[in-house]
Amino acid sequence: MVFYLWLIFAMLLFSLELFLPGLVLAGFGAAALLVTLLSVLHLPLSLQWLAFAGLSLISIPITRPIARLLTHLEPQLANVDYLISKEGMVIETIDGARNSGRVRVETEDWRAESDRRIPQGQRIVVLEVQGNRLIVSPRDWGEEETDELLS
Repeated sequence: MVFYLWLIFAMLLFSLELFLPGLVLAGFGAAALLVTLLSVLHLPLSLQWLAFAGLSLISIPITRPIARLLTHLEPQLANVDYLISKEGMVIETIDGARNSGRVRVETEDWRAESDRRIPQGQRIVVLEVQGNRLIVSPRDWGEEETDELLS
């Protein structure tokens, strides 16, 4: 009789797992399933519960990494953050002193600022997005210098 109760308990835990993310109850269901097999040996009920508790504790560090692998999603950049490190073209000279100028990145025109003067037609790289302005640097710098600014 106890065999069937453990089996029903295991199936209930596995069924509930379908509604919860992250393999929360799967380890407990596996523990109940193993205790179902142990109940065939007619161990005392207290030992069966002790085995269930122990197996459940063992299952947690096993199922957590699996759950992370299955549910890991790459973070997506929000809104305009995707523009960082993109290249563009200056369409209106950027004056570092006045913080004025415009750039085109992909198909969009943006107000742009830089700490130096960047002439029209110069290639740029986007370092940062501040509100509705892009902070840019000239692309003719060495790759190392631009990479340092982006990091």
